[in-house]
Amino acid sequence: MQKELPDRHIDPSESVTLFAIAFGAIGGLIGLVAAIILLPDSGEGTAFLNCLIAFLAGGSAGVVAGGTLGAALGVFRGVRAPKVHGQ
Repeated sequence: MQKELPDRHIDPSESVTLFAIAFGAIGGLIGLVAAIILLPDSGEGTAFLNCLIAFLAGGSAGVVAGGTLGAALGVFRGVRAPKVHGQ
């Protein structure tokens, strides 16, 4: 007997993209807030550059973490190709 599929299917590629975008945005905001809190007493150019680097680093970390989580969830809850009997 075949196991019945749930009504909602999750495509693994959509899951990876969704989690990567969401975690990337959250990571970027966390990096920006951390850079502002830990901002040294320097010039405006240095402060802007520090905030930009922190935003990009946090966003990159979030994209990697979100993509990994999305891939794991996509594998466990994703769409599976039906097996063809006789091949």
